[in-house]
Amino acid sequence: MRHGQVALEFLTTYAWAMLVILTMIGALAYFGFMNPDDYVPSKCNVDDAFICKDYFLAVDDGSARSEAEIVLENAIGQTLWITSRAVLSYNGADSSVNSCGTYRVNGQGTLYFSINNNAFSIGPSDYIVVYCDNDGNIDFPLDGETEKISFSFKYSLTDGGFDHDVNGDIISTVLP
Repeated sequence: MRHGQVALEFLTTYAWAMLVILTMIGALAYFGFMNPDDYVPSKCNVDDAFICKDYFLAVDDGSARSEAEIVLENAIGQTLWITSRAVLSYNGADSSVNSCGTYRVNGQGTLYFSINNNAFSIGPSDYIVVYCDNDGNIDFPLDGETEKISFSFKYSLTDGGFDHDVNGDIISTVLP
């Protein structure tokens, strides 16, 4: 045999093996066995002034309602004044309409910024629940998908003081 024929047979044999392997990888990806969303951990990131304690995203496919809740603890150690409505965004669409971006201090009481736009204070060990129940105004994806939701709002260290921006995001699976 010539050297060229040996080399060609060698390459042909391994080319068929590579083609079979690529076909198997393609079939696994097509049927969802290699979905990267299954391997992305859920997490919540927020600026240093707050600690993200809990969060969830949910959607009701039948009524197109979606909800987002984010529990943020005051991490500065002094009283803070929340001075703006929270804005949640998904795929670049802001949700600052209706009851999105309202707050509850320590998870109870008045929904701030839903009726009036006055600043309110939270103590050094308090937490706020950023709440969004949008009645279909922000289009979360279907349940079971992993998505990234961004949020932002402003606070000051004194009533009427300079505003500081808080930005954060959530990566989580949308619950039914």
